[in-house]
Amino acid sequence: MTFNNRSIELCLVDSRLKLHRRHFVDRALTLWLAGTRSPANILRVKRDNNHMTSVTRLLILITLLGSMAFSMAQTSSEIFDGPAITVFPDHEKIGKSYPLKRALADGKQLFIAKFNRADGAGRPFATEHNFPTRRSEPGPEFQRIAGPDANSCAGCHNQPKVGGSGDFATNVFVAAPQFGTVLNESLNAAFVNERNTRSLWGIGGIEIAATEMSRELIRQRDTAMQQAKKSGLDVEVKLNAKGVSFGTISVTPEGDMDSTRLEGISPDLVIKPFNAKGTMVSIRDFTDVALNQHHGIETTEMFGETRTGFKDFDNDGKENEFSIGQTTALTLWQASLPAPNNQGFQKHPGFKLFKQIGCDSCHIPALRLQSNVFNEPNEFNREGVLAPADTKNHIRMPLPLTREGKGYVINAYTDLKRHVMCDEKRKYLCNERKKQDKVPLNEFMTSRLWDLNTKAPYCHRGDCTSITEAIEAHGGEAGATTDAFDALPRNDKVTLVKFLKQLGSREAVH
Repeated sequence: MTFNNRSIELCLVDSRLKLHRRHFVDRALTLWLAGTRSPANILRVKRDNNHMTSVTRLLILITLLGSMAFSMAQTSSEIFDGPAITVFPDHEKIGKSYPLKRALADGKQLFIAKFNRADGAGRPFATEHNFPTRRSEPGPEFQRIAGPDANSCAGCHNQPKVGGSGDFATNVFVAAPQFGTVLNESLNAAFVNERNTRSLWGIGGIEIAATEMSRELIRQRDTAMQQAKKSGLDVEVKLNAKGVSFGTISVTPEGDMDSTRLEGISPDLVIKPFNAKGTMVSIRDFTDVALNQHHGIETTEMFGETRTGFKDFDNDGKENEFSIGQTTALTLWQASLPAPNNQGFQKHPGFKLFKQIGCDSCHIPALRLQSNVFNEPNEFNREGVLAPADTKNHIRMPLPLTREGKGYVINAYTDLKRHVMCDEKRKYLCNERKKQDKVPLNEFMTSRLWDLNTKAPYCHRGDCTSITEAIEAHGGEAGATTDAFDALPRNDKVTLVKFLKQLGSREAVH
């Protein structure tokens, strides 16, 4: 039963109710803030609060009725436009009785759809946090910092076409706090992290690479633990995956692990290739989060009744806003976006300079893969994101990656590792003051360079207008490389920047 103004009115006048109105208000507020909105629960409560003044109770009742009135206003008005969501794929049928090609078409439709209230757009009683968190008072339909801040995915990811990156005007704000009932409206780095909209080209291959690297790192750890248990001695192992070093771990015969010497990865040894801080393991993970933050569209798997206890978590009058199948279709379409074609660019004279000054130590030109198959869902998905154990349908989608020997290759120009990006000499890239998932403030994931031709502006905040500025901003672990760039003759600098600016210039057709 929905808890609205009519429910409250009936409770107050019901002759069977033996409680005084003030006691109803006391407990009604408590239950409301706790998220228990059933009138049956309110009718069952007994008098247990005697300290409230009549003025306080009146204020509480006004607040409660106001919240309910907002809920009624949201749900009582029919949207005669109809919903923007018109496709309803079933995850368990995709790739079987529901063709994969049709699911991809659905995914694109969902990506470009301009969500409206009939779809459940807006989240009046939910925050933007990636762990479901409710508000005690309703928030605005749109709010540029804390969100919702967009009508569609394509509203930001559109450069040079749908699925691409975005201009500075499309920047998003991460970890914007809510101060009680007050939304954050400050752009100050002390309160929020500002990020530019990233390109989605080739991210299916990126997720495959990250998964393979995670498996290898975990295998090395598990092997070391077995050796330590067998020998009764501590075992130290240098972690390496696809030629990328992630530091050293030490394990004990009891199964404990010393992770203090890890480099660029969290102690779980799972590569999280997505977002500037490298905190999201899969396309599906950031899709779940982005739908809520930017559009107020709650996915069933993250915000549904099974996980949260609420059929309508954000209390906007729309239940089951985005199904598991719709999330799968949207994920698969993003994963299918083709990788920029950078074959042959190694012949450019600027590539030699790129390697000469050490850019390739982090921006590795090529990552070699064992497989070209994108698996959905990802085996390393966190709680609240569909995992293989949650479904019988494990979708396998081959991607048209470049063959190389017995495997495949992606020319992404990244090592999928976090690096320290600032020092006393160059502080520009370390402007953030809010930690994200315990990642050090001065560490950022190595950006993919394979689409530099179409992704301006540059850097995590999109505030570098040129590749030259982006190079000069590199400090920390990249400081020596920036010094080497500064020492190059002018003509060599021009040649190197021209090389970088050509990456991804062969237009991706999708």
